[in-house]
Amino acid sequence: APGMAGVNCGGHIAENCKACESGNGRLWCNGECFWAPYAWGGGECMLRTGLGDPLQDPGRQRWFETDYGVEFAITALLMLIFACVYHRKVVSRLPLMEDIVVKSGREKGLFECLGSPSTCAYVACCAPLVAGKNLHATGVLRFWPGCCLTFIGLHTPCVAVFPCVWAVLSARMARTMGQQASCAWQFLLSLFCFPCELGRESMEVDDELGAEIYCCNQLELTSRLTTEVDNMLAKA
Repeated sequence: APGMAGVNCGGHIAENCKACESGNGRLWCNGECFWAPYAWGGGECMLRTGLGDPLQDPGRQRWFETDYGVEFAITALLMLIFACVYHRKVVSRLPLMEDIVVKSGREKGLFECLGSPSTCAYVACCAPLVAGKNLHATGVLRFWPGCCLTFIGLHTPCVAVFPCVWAVLSARMARTMGQQASCAWQFLLSLFCFPCELGRESMEVDDELGAEIYCCNQLELTSRLTTEVDNMLAKA
């Protein structure tokens, strides 16, 4: 146990854990100490408490709570700013699914989104916005509640139950577009391949509405008549 002689750093003795690394980083932080990395790089050598698992160490928990909170707040702020712009330039101009008379019910392949750079970019960087747009356009949920729900589901411990929630919402969106949907299948897609599933849904929603969304926040709409005829031909 650490005492007057200091702490065992794994290969040498130091006055305390902070003195273990001596500028050498995590490689010199062992023994009675462990390395707690910071989210933005670097880290700190901290004393173990004897609980066995460093993840249960109060020092590690303090680091996690502080650093995670800062990271979460910054991410949320940046997402909010971009969401405001996205809502003004894209979502507020989109027609709603309830206004479309003919629903084609056409389905995309799970990995077809990989052929759309804009869709991939939006899903990778702004998944909550894409989810909010899909939910809003299909009338399942308004943009802001849908966006916030997805952000919380992806960036908090709620990620454990989010696939269940999204499966229900996704099935409702599919039925709105005239597709057959199973909550169990949607759950598996959401659990194991959520980015591709979200991208696929986004492309299906856009096709039904006659919309093309490009980076960054560029929206092109096909005329209502052309969209209805296109959906009718696809349904035939």
